[in-house]
Amino acid sequence: MILTFIVIRHFNEIRIMKYVLTFIFLVVLNSAFAQIIVINKDHIVINGNRLDSTSLIDDYIAILGKPDRKFEGANNIYTYDDLGIYIYENYHDGNKIIEVSIDFRKDRELDFSPKHKFKGIILLSEYNMKLNKHIGVRKMKKKCEKHHNKSLELEFGDSQFEYGSFLFLFEHNFWLTKTKNFTIDFD
Repeated sequence: MILTFIVIRHFNEIRIMKYVLTFIFLVVLNSAFAQIIVINKDHIVINGNRLDSTSLIDDYIAILGKPDRKFEGANNIYTYDDLGIYIYENYHDGNKIIEVSIDFRKDRELDFSPKHKFKGIILLSEYNMKLNKHIGVRKMKKKCEKHHNKSLELEFGDSQFEYGSFLFLFEHNFWLTKTKNFTIDFD
């Protein structure tokens, strides 16, 4: 009887250990692609690294790694397929970063669109708000009103509002209840 109890207890401990190791493995695997972006009124922090309007593409590459693709046109666009992020660089104006865009859904058909949706976390520090695909116009309007921000504008399926030195642009679904794409405009 005691031997049976010891054997069952031993197997339960092994089973629990397998679950714990599997969980740790999945967290580590997922975090290899997950980014944490905290947006303050005058700078952003990606994975603990501060970036602002004076940061150049090399600063982003040092944090995010080498982009998967680069498109040259009126602006350079650096695409991170696995991260769901693309960055606009104005090479006519001292290689200034003008926008960082994040795709919450993979349904955009632009050549430079990331192949996968964003899997990380975006936080607006002053608003204590997490941005994701479930943020619609109503939720944003309530947050803006709570923080006395009267800059929210809605035009067709898009909305925008000022947040410190940034302009945030949102592309919404037809019913304006979800967000497809989020852009931080540095200009």
